[in-house]
Amino acid sequence: MLLMGLVIVFINRMNFTVYNVLGIGIFLISVLTIIVLLNRLRFQITNEERSLSTLQLADVTAYKIKRERKMFTTLLPLFAVVALTGFNLMYVDISREEEIASRILYHSAMSAGIAVAFLVGLSVRIKRFRKQFLPLLDRIQSFKNESN
Repeated sequence: MLLMGLVIVFINRMNFTVYNVLGIGIFLISVLTIIVLLNRLRFQITNEERSLSTLQLADVTAYKIKRERKMFTTLLPLFAVVALTGFNLMYVDISREEEIASRILYHSAMSAGIAVAFLVGLSVRIKRFRKQFLPLLDRIQSFKNESN
């Protein structure tokens, strides 16, 4: 929400140059992609999967847990970097009239703030993932080992 508020403030202050339009486009596409990925790849067992055999269900569940972990460890950081790049493209053009020292200070502070917010959010999600899904993944593995 904070990032979207900043984008709205930037849109009100900016002229529509190539940097601004490109920055807004990159930023919005990456944020929307993150939202779609978080909703679509969320761990859920479908009704079809509930009718599978126990071993097949265990395999599907393990696959989905690993896919969700991959999303948090690789895809989200990638899209966060892309969103930050878009944000920075917008900011470069908006701050053109300010002194170089002010530009560097504001630019660094905003980039660091966004990066810290992302890292805090990511660490909370990873801790929640470890608490909820890693024990389940361990139980699935031990179940599969006992079944073989």
